[in-house]
Amino acid sequence: MRPAHQDSAFPKMGSRLPAFTVRAVDGTVVSSAEFETGPALIAFFSAGCGACAEQFPALREAVAAHTYGPAPLAVVDGPTPELRAAYVAELTGFVRVIEGDDAELLRGEFGVKGWPTLVLAHDGVIRAAGVSMRGIAAALGESPMVR
Repeated sequence: MRPAHQDSAFPKMGSRLPAFTVRAVDGTVVSSAEFETGPALIAFFSAGCGACAEQFPALREAVAAHTYGPAPLAVVDGPTPELRAAYVAELTGFVRVIEGDDAELLRGEFGVKGWPTLVLAHDGVIRAAGVSMRGIAAALGESPMVR
Protein backbone atom coordinates (compact mmCIF):
# COMPACT_ATOMS: atom_id res chain seq x y z
CA MET A 1 0.00 0.00 0.00
CA ARG A 2 1.25 3.46 -0.83
CA PRO A 3 0.52 6.35 1.49
CA ALA A 4 -2.26 8.44 -0.02
CA HIS A 5 -0.08 11.54 -0.30
CA GLN A 6 2.39 9.77 -2.60
CA ASP A 7 0.00 8.67 -5.32
CA SER A 8 -2.51 10.89 -7.08
CA ALA A 9 -4.69 7.82 -7.76
CA PHE A 10 -5.79 7.98 -4.12
CA PRO A 11 -7.49 10.70 -2.09
CA LYS A 12 -4.84 12.91 -0.47
CA MET A 13 -3.84 11.92 3.05
CA GLY A 14 -4.48 14.74 5.51
CA SER A 15 -7.20 16.32 3.40
CA ARG A 16 -10.75 16.82 4.63
CA LEU A 17 -13.43 14.54 3.32
CA PRO A 18 -15.48 16.23 0.60
CA ALA A 19 -18.98 17.46 1.40
CA PHE A 20 -21.65 15.12 0.05
CA THR A 21 -25.19 13.86 0.49
CA VAL A 22 -26.17 10.63 -1.25
CA ARG A 23 -28.76 7.89 -0.90
CA ALA A 24 -27.79 4.31 -0.01
CA VAL A 25 -29.45 1.40 -1.80
CA ASP A 26 -31.62 0.81 1.31
CA GLY A 27 -33.04 4.34 0.88
CA THR A 28 -31.24 5.99 3.80
CA VAL A 29 -29.56 9.34 3.29
CA VAL A 30 -25.80 9.40 3.88
CA SER A 31 -24.11 12.73 4.52
CA SER A 32 -20.50 13.75 4.98
CA ALA A 33 -21.59 15.32 8.30
CA GLU A 34 -21.75 11.77 9.73
CA PHE A 35 -18.00 11.39 9.15
CA GLU A 36 -16.93 14.42 11.18
CA THR A 37 -16.34 12.42 14.37
CA GLY A 38 -14.62 9.13 14.94
CA PRO A 39 -13.10 6.66 12.50
CA ALA A 40 -14.79 6.05 9.15
CA LEU A 41 -14.22 3.54 6.37
CA ILE A 42 -15.19 4.11 2.73
CA ALA A 43 -14.48 1.48 0.08
CA PHE A 44 -14.72 2.14 -3.66
CA PHE A 45 -15.32 -0.84 -5.95
CA SER A 46 -15.99 -1.31 -9.65
CA ALA A 47 -18.40 -4.12 -10.50
CA GLY A 48 -16.63 -6.88 -12.40
CA CYS A 49 -13.22 -5.97 -10.92
CA GLY A 50 -11.62 -9.15 -9.60
CA ALA A 51 -9.23 -7.26 -7.30
CA CYS A 52 -12.25 -5.52 -5.79
CA ALA A 53 -14.09 -8.77 -5.05
CA GLU A 54 -10.91 -10.12 -3.43
CA GLN A 55 -11.19 -7.33 -0.81
CA PHE A 56 -14.69 -8.31 0.33
CA PRO A 57 -13.55 -10.89 2.95
CA ALA A 58 -10.98 -8.49 4.45
CA LEU A 59 -13.54 -5.69 4.46
CA ARG A 60 -16.08 -7.95 6.19
CA GLU A 61 -13.41 -8.93 8.75
CA ALA A 62 -12.44 -5.30 9.41
CA VAL A 63 -16.07 -4.26 9.87
CA ALA A 64 -16.65 -7.11 12.34
CA ALA A 65 -13.41 -6.48 14.27
CA HIS A 66 -13.40 -2.68 14.60
CA THR A 67 -15.72 0.07 15.72
CA TYR A 68 -16.26 2.85 13.22
CA GLY A 69 -18.09 6.13 13.85
CA PRO A 70 -20.68 5.94 11.08
CA ALA A 71 -21.39 2.58 9.47
CA PRO A 72 -18.81 1.90 6.72
CA LEU A 73 -19.68 2.70 3.12
CA ALA A 74 -19.10 0.61 0.00
CA VAL A 75 -19.36 2.68 -3.17
CA VAL A 76 -20.10 0.43 -6.15
CA ASP A 77 -19.44 1.82 -9.59
CA GLY A 78 -19.67 -0.11 -12.82
CA PRO A 79 -20.84 -0.10 -16.41
CA THR A 80 -24.23 -1.81 -16.01
CA PRO A 81 -26.89 -2.26 -13.34
CA GLU A 82 -26.61 -6.04 -13.82
CA LEU A 83 -22.91 -6.09 -12.95
CA ARG A 84 -23.42 -3.74 -10.01
CA ALA A 85 -26.28 -5.87 -8.63
CA ALA A 86 -24.00 -8.80 -7.78
CA TYR A 87 -21.61 -6.56 -5.83
CA VAL A 88 -24.48 -4.77 -4.11
CA ALA A 89 -25.95 -8.13 -3.02
CA GLU A 90 -22.57 -9.30 -1.69
CA LEU A 91 -21.95 -6.12 0.32
CA THR A 92 -25.45 -5.36 1.62
CA GLY A 93 -25.91 -6.33 5.22
CA PHE A 94 -22.52 -5.45 6.62
CA VAL A 95 -21.89 -2.03 5.03
CA ARG A 96 -24.07 0.71 3.61
CA VAL A 97 -23.95 0.51 -0.17
CA ILE A 98 -24.01 3.43 -2.60
CA GLU A 99 -24.36 2.73 -6.34
CA GLY A 100 -25.44 4.29 -9.61
CA ASP A 101 -25.32 8.06 -10.04
CA ASP A 102 -24.51 8.61 -6.36
CA ALA A 103 -21.50 6.28 -6.68
CA GLU A 104 -20.25 8.28 -9.65
CA LEU A 105 -20.70 11.49 -7.66
CA LEU A 106 -18.67 10.15 -4.72
CA ARG A 107 -15.95 8.75 -6.98
CA GLY A 108 -15.55 12.22 -8.48
CA GLU A 109 -15.68 14.05 -5.14
CA PHE A 110 -13.02 11.77 -3.64
CA GLY A 111 -10.88 11.82 -6.80
CA VAL A 112 -10.84 8.03 -7.08
CA LYS A 113 -9.13 6.94 -10.28
CA GLY A 114 -8.71 3.20 -9.76
CA TRP A 115 -10.30 0.23 -8.05
CA PRO A 116 -10.34 -0.90 -5.41
CA THR A 117 -9.70 2.22 -3.37
CA LEU A 118 -10.10 1.94 0.38
CA VAL A 119 -10.14 5.07 2.52
CA LEU A 120 -9.86 5.37 6.28
CA ALA A 121 -10.72 8.76 7.77
CA HIS A 122 -10.82 10.02 11.31
CA ASP A 123 -12.72 13.11 12.43
CA GLY A 124 -13.38 14.02 8.80
CA VAL A 125 -9.71 13.81 7.71
CA ILE A 126 -8.26 11.14 5.41
CA ARG A 127 -5.63 9.16 7.33
CA ALA A 128 -4.90 6.27 4.92
CA ALA A 129 -5.87 5.11 1.43
CA GLY A 130 -4.84 2.18 -0.69
CA VAL A 131 -5.90 -0.89 -2.61
CA SER A 132 -5.85 -3.37 0.28
CA MET A 133 -7.85 -3.50 3.49
CA ARG A 134 -5.00 -5.38 5.12
CA GLY A 135 -2.59 -2.72 3.86
CA ILE A 136 -4.59 0.01 5.53
CA ALA A 137 -4.74 -1.94 8.79
CA ALA A 138 -0.97 -2.55 8.67
CA ALA A 139 -0.27 1.11 7.95
CA LEU A 140 -2.25 2.15 11.00
CA GLY A 141 -0.91 -0.45 13.42
CA GLU A 142 -2.26 0.23 16.87
CA SER A 143 -3.64 3.62 15.95
CA PRO A 144 -6.51 4.89 18.12
CA MET A 145 -8.37 5.49 14.85
CA VAL A 146 -9.22 1.80 14.67
CA ARG A 147 -10.34 0.02 17.80
